[in-house]
Amino acid sequence: MGLTPTLKPTPEQKLIVKHQHANAMVVAGPGCAITSTMALRAKHMLDQGYGPESIVILIRRCVLVPKLTFLSFS
Repeated sequence: MGLTPTLKPTPEQKLIVKHQHANAMVVAGPGCAITSTMALRAKHMLDQGYGPESIVILIRRCVLVPKLTFLSFS
């Protein structure tokens, strides 16, 4: 059993996965495949030669608006 996500990303998710300019923040709602998209992002960064120690992904659930999740990666 492989660890490669099987998500077929939407055009918006592809923008997140292939983002190249410094840090980014993504706001997403429930059911948006947040975890899978971040796994694809991490895999893409590793494939691009980044070391695992240089990848940081933070996920924060919004308390005031419970249906939103803020993602930040660098």
